[in-house]
Amino acid sequence: MRKVKLALVLWMTLMVAGTALAQAPAQTPTIAPLGRAAGFVTGLEFLDEDLYLKLRVGMSMTRDQWAFGVGVPLRLRLMDQAPEESGGVIRKQDWDQWQEWSRIIRFVEYGKRGDPFHLRAGELVGVTIGHGTLVHRYYNTLDINRYRSGALVEVNSDRAGCELLTDDFLGPRLLAARTWASPIPKSLGLDKLRFGVTVASDLSAPWTRIIYRADGVTPDVGSDLRATEPAVLYGFDLSHPLLRSGNFGLDLYSDFNFAGGEGFGWHPGLIATMKEPKRLDLEMRAEYRYVTARYAPSYFNAFHDFERSLPIRGKDGIYRSKWRHYMEAPGLTARHGVFAETYAILSEALGLGFSYEDYQGPDNTSVMARAELPYVANLKLGAYYSKRNFGGLDQLFDRDRSQLVLAGRYRFLGFLFAFADYSLYWIKTSPKGDPISYQTLDSLAFGVGAEADF
Repeated sequence: MRKVKLALVLWMTLMVAGTALAQAPAQTPTIAPLGRAAGFVTGLEFLDEDLYLKLRVGMSMTRDQWAFGVGVPLRLRLMDQAPEESGGVIRKQDWDQWQEWSRIIRFVEYGKRGDPFHLRAGELVGVTIGHGTLVHRYYNTLDINRYRSGALVEVNSDRAGCELLTDDFLGPRLLAARTWASPIPKSLGLDKLRFGVTVASDLSAPWTRIIYRADGVTPDVGSDLRATEPAVLYGFDLSHPLLRSGNFGLDLYSDFNFAGGEGFGWHPGLIATMKEPKRLDLEMRAEYRYVTARYAPSYFNAFHDFERSLPIRGKDGIYRSKWRHYMEAPGLTARHGVFAETYAILSEALGLGFSYEDYQGPDNTSVMARAELPYVANLKLGAYYSKRNFGGLDQLFDRDRSQLVLAGRYRFLGFLFAFADYSLYWIKTSPKGDPISYQTLDSLAFGVGAEADF
């Protein structure tokens, strides 16, 4: 049954006409410092089969080394199509756990990556620990139905440092820590050689197994549908600068990692950087990978929160969660692979990024591309696309295992803007006989807002 709430539509119109605030920073990563801004945005959002009124009031500010952002996001249901939701006008999945009230404080940050001290709490965007061979470009807020307030802490000096990460300090599932040191005296000529140790764990990794009956729907005897077990990965790394020339740097590294004591991976690579203040910030990485049957490189990646419980079909026909699949599925083999990525920020405004990952065997290719463009003729655009574990160009744009964000904003009358956002997102579902699965769904939002600096 379709439910249309005309009173909310009228209220939305009044809010647009009478509010002189601006939108809080968008969900996509921000390149330049936020400065001081406050705002309001309102519009319509088609979230799968339902229609919502989207409202957000927020503010962001930077001062010296500090930055923070706050916001109150609401989705008010205007149309409820089958299957109907219960719980009233407000979308209940956004606020049905007490930890999700922390979303009001989007982030608090001190310093930046690589500083003597850096802290970020709240939304975590593309976090990498060390060289990224265990934790790479991790996001903690991709699950639209579950908000997490994470934390990243760094302490660095000339000779030692450490990194600490959790996906949610109110109820952690992911914990990761890395420490590094350069202990060799300068007199020996190897004072720049760094030794590092990393440990990362999914504290309650799904340890599920599904054996289907002949009907292909109903789990049979021997299935484990709710079991969990800690997933522990650890590694050791070496790195040394090969070249330093002006604003250009080239470093050699080698990581050797282990997964649960069952498998290992070797990751030798090169990182090149170029930094021209206010003009260019460029990082490029190329890496060879050798991984054994019981090891998954960059285990904690951008899709980890979905992949951790997504069933993987083994060669024996049994479906297992990610960690159990790599620990016990038969028929897995060692593989050679490559990884490369490039990130560039031009004039503190234009951001571009691309990564490519591939291994021997079928369905082992992953790509990512992103672009964030500054205002040109009052129009600002952004795009992000990621595709995991596909087998050929004909599968590159399949919806399965894909993440897509397209965003546009047009500014008019100085402080007003119109916006349109489209995204593909994953949502956890529980169909009969398969309690651990995800669907790729669409979201389209458009509306107006205002933004002003203060």
